[in-house]
Amino acid sequence: MDVGPASRRARGAARVLDLVGGLDSVWYFQMWLVGLGRQTFEGVTSDPDTLAEVSAVQRFLYLQSNRIPRTDEDWDLDDPEESARRLPRCTSYIRQLYGRA
Repeated sequence: MDVGPASRRARGAARVLDLVGGLDSVWYFQMWLVGLGRQTFEGVTSDPDTLAEVSAVQRFLYLQSNRIPRTDEDWDLDDPEESARRLPRCTSYIRQLYGRA
């Protein structure tokens, strides 16, 4: 969905704020922006610089700036023992749900 030049300006502002990466994420961002409501969407599309004032964007940027860097990206997702170690509560829930010991 492209609603014209205004929407392209908003996507440009998102790129400046480093909220989006590739083309897919640009479209996801646009749909997310629409989901924030008409007033927010129209405000950002008429003046993209106001994107920095959107509370959801501020919250996202804050979380991104304070996140702990991941150093263990070599996670074997098919290893149930490693998954259980990394996600003990999820593993426990799944085991209870499906009756696995």
